[in-house]
Amino acid sequence: MLAPTLALALLAPTSLQQAEVETLGGGTAGFASQPRLAIDGAPLVGKPFGLRITHAPANSVGVIAASATASPVPLPEFGATAHPLPPYFALAVVGTDAHGESPVILALANVPAAYVGVEFHTQGLVADPGAAGSLAFTAARTIRMGDSDGALDFLGPQIPLTRGASVIVVADVDADGAVDLITTSRGDDFGDPDRVEVRLGDGTGSYGAPNFFDAADDRVTNVLTADFDRDGHLDLLLDYVNFFGPDADYSVHLGAGDGTFTSLGGVSFGQTSGADFLAVAMIGGDGYPDLLMRGAQGVEVHEGLGDGTFAPWASPAFPTAPRGLRGGDLNGDRRLDLVVAVAAFPTGPLDVFVLLGDGNGAFTQSATFPPFSSSPWPSFDLADVDGDNVLDLLVFGTMGQAVDDAQSLVVRLGVGDGTFGPEIPNVDVAPYGIFLPEIRDLDGDGNCDLFFQASIVQYALGNGDGTFAPAAVHARPVAGSAQVPADVDGDGHFDVLISYPDAPSILVLRGLAGAQLDAPTPNPWAGLVDLAVGDLDRDGVDDLVSVAEALTLSPVRVLLGGGDGTFELSFEGTAGFDAKAVELADLDQDGSLDIVVANHESDSVSIFLGNGDGTASGPIHFAMGDGPWRLAVGDVDGDGVADVLTTNRNSDDVTYRLGLGDGTFASVISIPAGDRPYGLGLADLDGDGASDLVYTNEPTDTLTVRLGTGGGSFGPAVVRPVGDSPHLVEIVDLDEDGHLDVLVANRYSDDLYVHLGVGDGSLADPAVHDVGSWPVRVSTVDADRDGILDLVVWDGGSTPDEAAVVWLRGTRQGELAAAESLLDPGWDVIGDATIDADGDGMPDLVVVHAFGALGVVMLRNRLFE
Repeated sequence: MLAPTLALALLAPTSLQQAEVETLGGGTAGFASQPRLAIDGAPLVGKPFGLRITHAPANSVGVIAASATASPVPLPEFGATAHPLPPYFALAVVGTDAHGESPVILALANVPAAYVGVEFHTQGLVADPGAAGSLAFTAARTIRMGDSDGALDFLGPQIPLTRGASVIVVADVDADGAVDLITTSRGDDFGDPDRVEVRLGDGTGSYGAPNFFDAADDRVTNVLTADFDRDGHLDLLLDYVNFFGPDADYSVHLGAGDGTFTSLGGVSFGQTSGADFLAVAMIGGDGYPDLLMRGAQGVEVHEGLGDGTFAPWASPAFPTAPRGLRGGDLNGDRRLDLVVAVAAFPTGPLDVFVLLGDGNGAFTQSATFPPFSSSPWPSFDLADVDGDNVLDLLVFGTMGQAVDDAQSLVVRLGVGDGTFGPEIPNVDVAPYGIFLPEIRDLDGDGNCDLFFQASIVQYALGNGDGTFAPAAVHARPVAGSAQVPADVDGDGHFDVLISYPDAPSILVLRGLAGAQLDAPTPNPWAGLVDLAVGDLDRDGVDDLVSVAEALTLSPVRVLLGGGDGTFELSFEGTAGFDAKAVELADLDQDGSLDIVVANHESDSVSIFLGNGDGTASGPIHFAMGDGPWRLAVGDVDGDGVADVLTTNRNSDDVTYRLGLGDGTFASVISIPAGDRPYGLGLADLDGDGASDLVYTNEPTDTLTVRLGTGGGSFGPAVVRPVGDSPHLVEIVDLDEDGHLDVLVANRYSDDLYVHLGVGDGSLADPAVHDVGSWPVRVSTVDADRDGILDLVVWDGGSTPDEAAVVWLRGTRQGELAAAESLLDPGWDVIGDATIDADGDGMPDLVVVHAFGALGVVMLRNRLFE
């Protein structure tokens, strides 16, 4: 079917400019799986495009239909639902090859601009004796052609900065109703002043060119905003951490209302004060903002003079150095009152005091509350959490500690006379620990919600009665960075701004309806070491199988893909001791994928036979060599039955067992493989139909190829040098010449060796590519959908902060562009997958975190945006 046929869909264009692929469902499984209607390229201007059937029976016949109209039509005799309606502008009969893939139809070398807005509906079917009515249907899809900048992105929109931000503050500094952005960044050298960067927002999420000025000192810890000189424009007060004596403790910068500021210079309180907390409050009755401080000698009040300066403090409002300090009108007299927390020793319980203000800067102690004990570093705040216009007291555990043994938050509702009612416990508001809690109305329902700084994004919505719902949790790309909730694009949904301390940008997690974020949700299973991808429940959507290393029996989990970017646990079992790798294959030839796990300490592989519904039976254990590390599954002896191979680090060999076709295996066979073999691959390098063996050796920095005989054995070893500490290998036809190529990630030399195959089992001299710190895995995928394979390299990092994912754009000659970052450092990457997790036809990234804090995280491909 020729591409011009697609032009008939121009008869039904839409007014929408953004590309979209929606999966409508209606598919049915055949003997092995549900066939899929795959998109080659992307429905984007300038990208190649085409449709084909995959995951179908080999050497079968099928049909692909496409129409400008659609409506679900049940087909009970096939158990399917047809969606495209006649007349069809395309109806192509296709055959499948030995891999179960059809030729491409509706092929376009480049989507023309005239096709933007064109929308059509398509579905395929294929002959399959294992399907109801002997026809297996793909899920139907609605495809809309669109335009974008074509940039590859897995994180989301970013706001460029000149330096990495250490502090983020949002405020409307030019009074136009849009959220403006204020950031601070460290100086070039130790002791240099920090830089302040102000960018004005336009209300749509875009920001103009920055206005810069130097701070009065280094190490800005906070930026406070208020109209200190009462000229109608917001001013800035920068708070500094003062480690080395009487440098600046704060500085005031008066705003002109246009995003520019005039500095009044830095102010020091002197070493006798030791003030380390600043807050702006209206304490006196003159209408000028005043400063409230926590000092070494007690609570200090500095009266604002109306010109951006403040009077020195005379005597403490509270004579004991407080651990915590908050202000607000607690008794309804429109005067500022204080809540002060004091600890008898650094990690001791907190005594809480209420000080009622007289409106002239003086305070009288009126109440004391029993101490809040078990947390070593608790914090507290004031807010009206039950909507009665009376401030309530919230006491948080911090740094992952609870307020007491079973609670992470205690609320005491205000009575209205400066006292508080009994404790209301709240649990599960911050499962990843409480740090720098903020109280905001995030979802616009009038109730106070909680937003926490943590290693991930977590927030809890308030119920309006002093209780909070369990936290919503989303992954974030960099640990230790600042994050701020704000509606930057004016759509009525809160977004989250995240800074990169060492990168000049701010990531924006877009807010969605229902107080949700366009950000990944972690599946926190600890200790994961490997992932495998396959359709274990035969629904046409890829699922994941994860393994975790353990000194005891290692957990094995099946995570079923929902087709919307989510995964649900459907099976959990245990393999042997210290699992290191997992692979999927149909070992017993029943059409369902089975699970193979290599166990390092048990010297075995564990077999779980799949039931075709996302569950499995087993395990059955088979002995291998000493210390299995990596795993391969393929047909070594050419009988059409899957065999299992492992590299064994302690016995210095490769062992394999020939499959018997029922999920069991023949006796183990051993091949000497040099010193501590690591990576392992199995593929036909010389085109003779027999599987060949490829493995790496870390101590000797070598790659070895052994050509297969086709009868279950391998020829002599051909050894060649590679980079320092070769890890995993990837075998793929990168240059599309019909010959398989071999790629090796070298951990200590931080590079990737690309060996193009000659076609006779030999390899050309490698092209060497720098790919970042400690590359451990390589995936091949057309990430940018230009029709050419690219490489995604997963860097483990010499430290967790250096772990990242980089992308090398491919060419049809097998050449690769310089590495570009896809994920910035901080991901602790040790596992990977590239699959279409959300059903839009584009490859997404699935990341495994080394230390299990986030477990498995799916990062959506945003090529359409």
